[in-house]
Amino acid sequence: MIRYYGKKPYKAVVVHGGPGALGSLGAFAGKLSSYFGVAEPIQTKYSINELIEELHGHITCLKEKEITLLGHSWGALLCVLYAAKYSQKLRRVILVSSASFEERFSSLAEKTRRARLTDKEYQTSQEILARGDAEKINKFFDKTDNYDAFEEESALIKFDLKMLNEIWNEASGLRNQNKFISSLKKIKCPITVIHGEYDPHPYLGVVKPLEENGVKFDKYILPKCGHYPYRERFACDVFYQILKKII
Repeated sequence: MIRYYGKKPYKAVVVHGGPGALGSLGAFAGKLSSYFGVAEPIQTKYSINELIEELHGHITCLKEKEITLLGHSWGALLCVLYAAKYSQKLRRVILVSSASFEERFSSLAEKTRRARLTDKEYQTSQEILARGDAEKINKFFDKTDNYDAFEEESALIKFDLKMLNEIWNEASGLRNQNKFISSLKKIKCPITVIHGEYDPHPYLGVVKPLEENGVKFDKYILPKCGHYPYRERFACDVFYQILKKII
């Protein structure tokens, strides 16, 4: 399944996070389409290799000579793995609010989220997360992940708890094996990192491994910005202007 916004050519393909937050970039893609056509593939598979091939099928069907691939959160990690294998049609890869590339940074997001909740809020959030209640857990993420975000009309199709658990377990294993670093080294197109300073996923967990491994990239670190730059009052305008310039 793929959703389209705006008119051809579809210059940007946006890849949602979660894993399992199907259609979560719909509102963002809709706004971005005021500049150029945007395609939003919906992830439906339960292994990373299958997700890579599913994404490749969607991109191939677009029949565009060149596209920019933008991934948000988990979607950024998927884009890294995809671009390492299929970079021939990619103009650029944009990694927005990516999870950390190395295991040494992986616990910092949970520690930061924990510190932004009371003991009672944290306990309740863990119970809700275990049930897979996306609507209720988002209320906690609004507090832990955002600096000053506004509400947007939800385009979420569903939150797939099975996909979250299975894909994230596999992704954690790949991170332990430094698979994301080895994949980043194989990417032949330009890489751009966009990350909020207030994001519980530390931007150093993205930037530092790239620098230490000699991977060339551009970066935009946004002040007063959390995990969803397209919803942040102080950062969204700058965020969209960056995308307009580089896509």
